Amino acid sequence: MYLHPARQDSPSPDADLRQLAFEPTPKTIVYTRAELRELLELQPGDVTKSQLIKVRRP
Repeated sequence: MYLHPARQDSPSPDADLRQLAFEPTPKTIVYTRAELRELLELQPGDVTKSQLIKVRRP
């Protein structure tokens, strides 16, 4: 799976992502399905406590 991170984090899973701030960056990150499942869990040692909460398609 390919991930194109947004320019800004979404404030909630149901946020309207059509705003300019959420446009994808040109950076592409490749993940396997298993890696994405792992990202849905809090990662030990992550000082920012960031967590993938949902994968959305435009």
